[in-house]
Parts: sequence; structure tokens; C-alpha cells
Amino acid sequence: MQVYIRKWKIEDAKNLAQMLNNKKVLDNLRDGLPYPYTEEHAVEYITEMLSADETKTFAFAITVNEQVAGSIGVFRCDNIHFRTAEMGYYIGEAYWGKGIMTNAVKQTCDYVFKHTDIVRIFAEPFSYNIASCRVLEKSGFQFEGLLKSNAFKNGKILDMKMYSLVRESYRAKRDMIQVNNEFWHVLDELVSGSEIIIDRPKGTTHPRFSHMVYPVDYGYLQNTASMDGAEIDVWVGTKEDKNIDAIICTVDLMKKDSEIKILIGCTEEEKELIYKVHNESQYMKGILIRRSIL
Repeated sequence: MQVYIRKWKIEDAKNLAQMLNNKKVLDNLRDGLPYPYTEEHAVEYITEMLSADETKTFAFAITVNEQVAGSIGVFRCDNIHFRTAEMGYYIGEAYWGKGIMTNAVKQTCDYVFKHTDIVRIFAEPFSYNIASCRVLEKSGFQFEGLLKSNAFKNGKILDMKMYSLVRESYRAKRDMIQVNNEFWHVLDELVSGSEIIIDRPKGTTHPRFSHMVYPVDYGYLQNTASMDGAEIDVWVGTKEDKNIDAIICTVDLMKKDSEIKILIGCTEEEKELIYKVHNESQYMKGILIRRSIL
């Protein structure tokens, strides 16, 4: 699934009108848009965005596999807040819950911080809009506080939440993510250059602890070295793509060592089973670190 942001085009008006002729979408928007929302309304909006001051208004269409799926914009504030900007967005109902908006928010923040002198981007979703708040949190925004009785819509007084992303903390996080990504890329190279040996298939028991049954294929990378002097251990799941999904970091009081176990092609259910295996004993504990790339 390819998610991109781009400038609006007049020919996007039909898709935009279809998205906004949905009360579920409109209910989450702060602006009082007309309903029904016609193609003429969409043309008027797109024309306004294309002619807006490009130093103050950054409005983009969100596309999924080249189809318009939503809208996102950052609008610079006036007066003493001139280097602060507000973000707003929405996406068609068919695209909800797929991580698309989080992707678009990250791309938009990348663009604004790279091409402007804006130092802070903020957003104010309605407090009941849990999905929107989650998007901001996953995009690195910090919750600043509850804005009590801050809005009036559809005859109701509503609370809003304030989130912000500051350039300095954003850059620091980007640097950290870059280092994290490099770790995963090096791990990819290690695994791709090693032969995987499965010596304890799913359903078999541990050679010394008969109560322990392997819930997923377990083995090692041949010609590698781990802290216990043996090879690096791997769990290999049932997913068709054999990408590295996560690692388990363990501390073993009986062996008095600490190791990592590499998870390859594991489903979410398999990850949970593997995590449970490494935490059943009072002598061993493990933490699951999932792969996450911005």
C-alpha cells in the first residue's frame, strides 16, 4: 500500500465530495462544512488551497495507491505565534484503521519542518475522537492538556485535546529512529548471510525441561556466536514473508547470561506465544522489542 501526500488537483473534486458526504467524517471535523457537500463545494475548496499563500498554508491530498483518500493541512498562525502552525486532517471512512493517516501526518511534519521555519505544530481534536488522538500520539505528538468546553458543534459544547510536536524533540526522535533502523538493517544482513537451522520444531519439547513445548519453530543461525557460547537463537513463524519482526531480549539467572532471540516471519499471535515462553519461569524473563520504522 503506497501512501503519499501531494498538492490538490481540480480533478480531485469528485473524490473529495464523496468523502465529505459522510456524516461520520463530518462529525469529527471542527469546521462547519455544508451537508450535502457537493462537487462544486470541493472545487471551491481546492481552488482556494491552490491559490493560498504558500508560506502560510500547506494543504495536501492524501493518496493511497494513487487514489485520493483524505486531506491534511498545516496552517501558520499570525502575530506573535507566526512560527507556530495548526494541523488538521480527515480521511474517507473506507480507509479508517489502516495506519494511513499516521503515515500522512508523519510525511506532512517531515515536509513542514524541512521546508519552513515553523518550530511547533499543534492539533486540537475533539476529546471523544480517540482514533485521531491515537494518530497524533503514534506520530510523536505530545499531549499538552484538555481544553474544557472549547468548542460548540451541532448544539453541543465539547471538550478538545491539545497535542503538539516541537521541531527540536522531533529532530532528536528522528535521529534516534535512524540509529534504530540501522540496527535492524544490520540484523537483516546477519540473518540473510546465515543458514537457519531448525533443530526444535513447533510442538516438540525442550531436551531438558519436558514441560516446555515449543509453540513456534525454534533454531539457530549457523556459524554465529551468542553470549552462551552457542549460535544465535531464532524463532521462525508461519508468515509467508520471512522478515525480522522483533527480538526477544532475555536474562537467565540459571545460566547467568543475557541473550537476544531473533523473531523471523512471526504473526502477532506467535509473538505473544514466544513472549509467554520466555516469561513462564521465575529464573528467566524476557522483553519483546518490535520492529518499528518511521
